[in-house]
Amino acid sequence: SDLGGLGNHENIEAVLDTFTVSNPTNYQTYPFENFNVIFKSALIVPQKSDLYVSPSGSNSNSGLSFSQPLKTINHALFMSGADSLHPITINVAPGTFSKTKTNEEFPLFVPSYVCIVGDDMKNTILDGGGERSIIRQIFSQNITIKNLTIQNGFTREGGGIYCIKGWFNIFENLLIQNN
Repeated sequence: SDLGGLGNHENIEAVLDTFTVSNPTNYQTYPFENFNVIFKSALIVPQKSDLYVSPSGSNSNSGLSFSQPLKTINHALFMSGADSLHPITINVAPGTFSKTKTNEEFPLFVPSYVCIVGDDMKNTILDGGGERSIIRQIFSQNITIKNLTIQNGFTREGGGIYCIKGWFNIFENLLIQNN
């Protein structure tokens, strides 16, 4: 997240010139309900449509088709404007997504109503390089993670996938190894 607070802090007001997205969610400010973010402009307008990611993509692409894919899943998650009326799927092309190969930032904090779908668990790999956890799901609902290999994550509490209080989440056709 861009802004995070711990403890019982409430009503944290952040006055900024520019913020990452035009409609902040729990993904950018955590916990969301504790923040009042005031800003003039945003770098990213959240998308309410499916997104596409490929190791050969670019985060300056639109991400709205396989011919204009984003490079990182983390950037696609930042662009996601998913909500209960507009769930989205992040379609992940074959390849290895890691800090060294694609500049992927882990962990991936998956917000509610997002589905991350790899091409096939044998050839779509999320590799943490032994440094951080891969996927963190915290208070998210209606997420799906499928058709991926999740490997080489590292943390005391779930190197591959770490879940706290999720509702109606699906983890399907995953190979979770060496975490």
